[in-house]
Amino acid sequence: MDKKSTIKFFDDLAQEWDSRENPVFNARISGHIKNASIKKGDIIADVGCGTGILYPYFELAGAASVLCVDISPKMIAELKKKYPLADTLAADFDEAALPLDYFDKVIIFNAFAHFENKEATAAKARKILKSGGGFYIIHSLTRAELAKAHEAKAGLDKDIIPTKIEMREIFTSAGFENILLKEDESGCFFSAKKINQE
Repeated sequence: MDKKSTIKFFDDLAQEWDSRENPVFNARISGHIKNASIKKGDIIADVGCGTGILYPYFELAGAASVLCVDISPKMIAELKKKYPLADTLAADFDEAALPLDYFDKVIIFNAFAHFENKEATAAKARKILKSGGGFYIIHSLTRAELAKAHEAKAGLDKDIIPTKIEMREIFTSAGFENILLKEDESGCFFSAKKINQE
């Protein structure tokens, strides 16, 4: 979907979003967070944060601060109802004014398929990450499962996670290394490290 359609799609679903969450998929979150190696004191950008499903996990892990970013203002509004003190930004991540070389980790959970320009998203993440910072893309479905689920929904058929080769090309070109994309029964996990700057 284009960005305008994405905003409308998620705005329309925001109030009922939490009731639609699959508890089986949500049970996998702890494992994904462990794989992302969240450490005490980390500064995190939760991009495509939705209603804040990851927020309590970051708090539990001891993150120093979390910026919750979502293109859908109504998703952000639902998040604020649950976590009034959360630092939020309703904006297009690719174009948002964010501090450079600031975040330890950028994490996108169950949302990367909806980003229209994935090259721009990778480039933006590199700009705001500290040298050696990590970019993590997590999904509770595998690439094939997600593609099948989106095939059945109007307007979502092109919202997919690229192949391993395509992801490697996107993130290598954007200035990342240690690129990993793995899939198993818990879904899809991608990680990349911003190349250290001399």
